[in-house]
Amino acid sequence: MIGFALRFAIVAVAAFVFAEVSMAGQYPLTAQLVLRDLQSGIVGQTGTVWTIEPDCSFTVARQIALQTGAPHRRGQLTPEQTAKLSELLARIDPASFPAQIGEPQVNGREISLAYGCVSSTLNLPPAGPGGGATRDQHATRLLDLAETLEQLVGD
Repeated sequence: MIGFALRFAIVAVAAFVFAEVSMAGQYPLTAQLVLRDLQSGIVGQTGTVWTIEPDCSFTVARQIALQTGAPHRRGQLTPEQTAKLSELLARIDPASFPAQIGEPQVNGREISLAYGCVSSTLNLPPAGPGGGATRDQHATRLLDLAETLEQLVGD
């Protein structure tokens, strides 16, 4: 009887470990990813906030001034979307981003990333994505992430 219980316990632990490893391989995120694409103006900053959880569920919400509204879009990334996000995160390496890219500008655009311990903000002129800003590799990578999230889940 003890031998059966011991074998059962070993099988149960092995199944749990295998399930955890499988789940980790399924999901590319190790923490919540929040990306804000905001434009400064008269009422403060307005724009879109994408949140993707480690299980690849997502929400999309609007931010007006200091208030982020209730999500107007919710969903779950498909396996193809998850693979695309995973490949992009591996390529852009968010951990290498500096805290700030560029200087804040009057009525400028701001793209900010929060991912685990990483927090980075890209400051752009009001003209749009390229509009005269110094473009380094981190700026390009953060813009790629914003564009990809908009393509994957909308805005």
